[in-house]
This record gives sequence, structure tokens and C-alpha cells, in this order.
Amino acid sequence: MAVVSFGEQVSLDVPFPKTKKTLDRGALNKAIDRLGAKGDTRLCDATYFAVSEVAKMEGSRAVVILTDGEDTRSAAGLQQAIDLAVERKVPVYTIGLGTGVIVPVLEKLAAQTGRRYAYAPTPQDLSYVFKLVSQQIRNQYEMYYISSTDLPVGSPVQGKLVIAAADQPALAVEFSYAVPTLVQRPQNPQSCTLRPVEAATSLLTPEQIETLARLAGFLVYSGVLVFFAGVVLKRRRSQTEARLRNFVRGATLPVPVEKKSLARRAVEPAVIFAGRLGTRLLPPREEARLRQNLVLAGRPFGGRLEYFMVVRFALSVLLGLLFSAAFLRSGVLMAMLMGALGLGIGFLLPQTWLWTRIRSRQHQILRALPDALDLLAISVEAGVGFDGAVIEVCQKWRNPLTEEFSVAPQEIRMGRTAARR
Repeated sequence: MAVVSFGEQVSLDVPFPKTKKTLDRGALNKAIDRLGAKGDTRLCDATYFAVSEVAKMEGSRAVVILTDGEDTRSAAGLQQAIDLAVERKVPVYTIGLGTGVIVPVLEKLAAQTGRRYAYAPTPQDLSYVFKLVSQQIRNQYEMYYISSTDLPVGSPVQGKLVIAAADQPALAVEFSYAVPTLVQRPQNPQSCTLRPVEAATSLLTPEQIETLARLAGFLVYSGVLVFFAGVVLKRRRSQTEARLRNFVRGATLPVPVEKKSLARRAVEPAVIFAGRLGTRLLPPREEARLRQNLVLAGRPFGGRLEYFMVVRFALSVLLGLLFSAAFLRSGVLMAMLMGALGLGIGFLLPQTWLWTRIRSRQHQILRALPDALDLLAISVEAGVGFDGAVIEVCQKWRNPLTEEFSVAPQEIRMGRTAARR
């Protein structure tokens, strides 16, 4: 540890010890006790100097600045200090003390170096703030190594990391990863040759083509039946809505028309119609469950169940035709069975993707939750309201947790009270 003071001059009051055993805590305490707030301040110069000194040290490194954020005499600029900290990979923690703190300066200095700004309204709050910074510095480790593993791409690799301290029992952590894809350029590009492709002959016999045409006709016939069933259901629903309009009448507000391209105006209504048709064929419980899963997955497809059903139907038909065409040579029965298998796989694949996305999103939320709660606690203890603390978390990070947090302020702006939530 070292102590740097900055007033009219930047002074290294206690330099870094040569070894860890020669650390003089008494000298550190005396230097800190001698500090006082008076005269001009050279915050940027002191930050630049401290980062330069810390960059010379090995191991975990950090700069902790206690200030009100005011700078009156620095020769260096704030961005120069930030650029040096980023270049030397030295994180900077900033602590604002008292009233009249220049928060934007301290937030910028901490955020652009990968750390946080903390606020201590009174000197009594410094104990908690320094304890929090100390825990963050102690609990962060970075480990890298060059692997000599020679395995095919995608093969699982098991690893074990053992952390051994001098006076504490060893801590072992097991991990695993898949061998990534490494793209290598050929050493001699001129040696790459292109082989001519022979003219392709017909892979299907006339009988197989006829069978494939029958399968396609069967799928089209099934689609027509589903279409007319949806038309009947829509007509019944339209009749019910017409009866309701006779009893319930109200003023309608003009809806702004969004400008859309010609292709979107031609395709989107058909897609929405097909999706609504497939949605009506679902049982009510299944429809509610799918809508809930789309919310849990982060609202893909804009949260529209209709789009999800269209993807499901299109993928089922595509895989069904591909499986049937691939097994036509094995006979008509085998082609029909494999076509049915392709339909089933195409129907289940979107649901499997949705479950995977939900699990991944929940894992990301759990990983981001400790930091978010930490910032919420600091903001509330600093005097910020809970709504303001939530907004502060949403502005600091962009992850699935903050996306869900941002829903509350938006609903409050729209008029929904916090008590109803």
C-alpha cells in the first residue's frame, strides 16, 4: 500500500514497500491522520501520478481516491488520467465524501476504468464504504493459461483450479469448456486448387418424384383444412364481437399509422393471420403457458405468440419435406414415417430453443443479482429513493436483470402506482 496526498502539490507521503513483510502500517496511519482539506486541489494530476506508481507493482492493483471531485490546478486532464489507467489496466475506485460532491467526474473516472463510484455523506459512512471496496478488491482474481490440449473441435475439456494460501486450506474449483473453433489460414494459398464439379444427374426416379408430389399434396390438403377451420372459428368470434358492439359502444382514438415497406405490408398480414390461426387451435392452458415462456425468454419475436407459431409451422413443414425426400429410396412407407418424424422434430425444436433461452436468461439474472443488490443498497443508504435506485441500476448495466428492472419505472411513468405492483 502507498499514500498519495494532493493539495497545491501532489505528494507521495508513503511509498510502496519493497516487500510485503516490510509494510509499515504505523507509517500509513500517521500519513492518513496528517491529511487535511485545505487550499487548491490537483485531482487529475494525483490520479495520473497514482496510476503510474501502481502500474509498477505486480499482482492485484487498484487506486482508491477519496475526494469531493473538485479540481482547481491540475496540469493533466481527466481524460488523460483515465486513458493511462485503461492502458496500464489499473482500476480506480472513487469515493465522494460530504456535501457538494461533483458526482459526474467521479462516476466517469470509476466507470471508464471498470469500477464503481461510492458516496459517503458523513465520515461515519466511510467505514462501510471502505469495507465494501476492500471486499471487491480481495475477491477478484484473473487467471489465464495456454492450453496444449489437442482435441477435435467441440470436445469437452475438464479443468481444476487450486488456490493455496499460506495460512489457509487450499480451495479447489472444477470447471469445463468445449474446444473452440480456430480458423487457420493456409500457409501456401497458391497450393489451394479447385476441383471441377461433375454434372449432376437426376437423383430421383419418376416413381419417387410421384411419391414426393403426393406427400406435398397431402401437406397442402391438410393446410387447406386447417385454414377453413380457422375461418369458421374466426367467423364465430366475429359474430360474438358484433353482438358485444351492440351493447358496448365507446369513442375510438385515432391510431398513428406506422410507415412500412411494400414487402413488409405484403408479408406481415399473412404471417399474422397464419399465426393467429395456429394460436386459436391451441388449448387455452397451452396458449397461456407459451405466452408466459416468451416473457421469461426475454420476449423474442417481439413477444408475439403468432410469430412463434408461424416459425413452428414453417420449420415442421420444411423438416417433414426434407426427411421424406431423404428417405424416398427406402420406400414410400419409410418416407412417410420419416416425414412424420421431421414434422415432430420441427414442432419441438422451437420449444426446446425457448427452454434453453429461458434457462440461459435465468442464469444471467442470477449472476447479475448480487451486483445489482449491492448498488441498490448503496444508493438507498446514500439517500436516493428506491425508484431512483432502480433507475440507477438500469443506467449502469445492460443485462437481462436490468431489462426486467426497467419495466417498473416504465409502468410507473404510465400511471401505475408502486403499491399496485
